[in-house]
Amino acid sequence: MTPEEPKLDGEVRVYEASDYAGLIIGDLKFYFGYEETIPDNPNDDDIETEWAFVVKDGDQEIMRLPQSSLEKIAKDDDSMAQLLLAGIAYYIVKQNEALSLARQEGREKMAELLDEEKLLPEMAINNPDVFNRMLGFNDGIDKAIELLSPQAPNKEEL
Repeated sequence: MTPEEPKLDGEVRVYEASDYAGLIIGDLKFYFGYEETIPDNPNDDDIETEWAFVVKDGDQEIMRLPQSSLEKIAKDDDSMAQLLLAGIAYYIVKQNEALSLARQEGREKMAELLDEEKLLPEMAINNPDVFNRMLGFNDGIDKAIELLSPQAPNKEEL
């Protein structure tokens, strides 16, 4: 049995040279190297300039980390690929932390809304799948967030 070929939407490109490395997945761009620094736009006077790891979504910068932080993660391995991977690992950890926090906040808000009867409990009682989705189970987080939006109906509107 052969492994299934991974399927990704959009462009996927990996590149490396002696002084930079990068990964592009659609609009998401990961880069480490000499073209990005901390401070962002150094002057000739800046003796504390470090190369940086940068994540961008399109043209919007999401994250910037100095090489010194990456070296701690990469165990002082100074290869461009290892420093890039250290930055990507840090980014993934931070994304997972944010997602976990959002899920917890969503569950707490949903429980609060159900307690205050701002959502029709009959809707959940009559359909266990809806109830599970509202509580964030069975990959229903997106539905819970949608239901928690300011436009979510309350009992009076239904």
